Amino acid sequence: MFKIFVNSWKTKEIRNKILYTLMIFAIVRLGTQIALPGIDTAGVIAARENASMAGTLYSVIAGGANSSWSIFAMGIGPYINASIIMQLLTIAIPKFEQLSKEGPDGRKKLQSYSRYLTVILALIQGIGLTYTYHNMYLVHSPLVYVASVFCLVCGSTFVMWLAEQITASGIGNGSSMIIFINIVSNLPTGAATMYYLISGSGAAGAAKVAAILLILIVLLILFVILILLIFLVLLILFIILIFVLVLLIFLLLLILLILII
Repeated sequence: MFKIFVNSWKTKEIRNKILYTLMIFAIVRLGTQIALPGIDTAGVIAARENASMAGTLYSVIAGGANSSWSIFAMGIGPYINASIIMQLLTIAIPKFEQLSKEGPDGRKKLQSYSRYLTVILALIQGIGLTYTYHNMYLVHSPLVYVASVFCLVCGSTFVMWLAEQITASGIGNGSSMIIFINIVSNLPTGAATMYYLISGSGAAGAAKVAAILLILIVLLILFVILILLIFLVLLILFIILIFVLVLLIFLLLLILLILII
């Protein structure tokens, strides 16, 4: 695998794509460290530690930006939601279905609709977040709240644009790659949390971690068994199909032999 990576790195085009994708990763991670205007950073850190906000699924997808209330707090979420809604509307609305069948031009129009919908969803979500956590702001002013919503919408729109740049000039699907780097960036936090559960909570913490690991191992074993059972059933069906085909061929040959005699 390492040899494949080395050979890929020698190709200029692939190397440029990798470097371009890494540059966008760096921009995304940098944006998660820029706090919203007027936010109480100390209060956010305390709330994150007490309520374990960093452990939520949405925060993991957003790369922890949701738990630190940065300008990228909403991450790629509104864009993914908009894409899903547009896919459903493509099935439900004949005009959108026709656009999806018109080739690249039709898909470009649908993509532009997805962008507009992303901004609308980001605006709604930004207003909801600002209203829900208004007590975390140092200054309780409508101007600060408006600036916060504006930064959240701009941040989410910028992440959407970065994802499209990865899709166009980088490696893989942009949305998937941004979710991937955000999840990877949370691995050290997860490891630190597990270490805290073991060392800070004594035997009870170790028992919790052991129970979680045991459940994961059991689920993995059940998944492997399920895959093997499915493979076994398919193999049996294949053998039965071969047997039936051989039997039919034998009967046809026998009928032909009787007719010839």
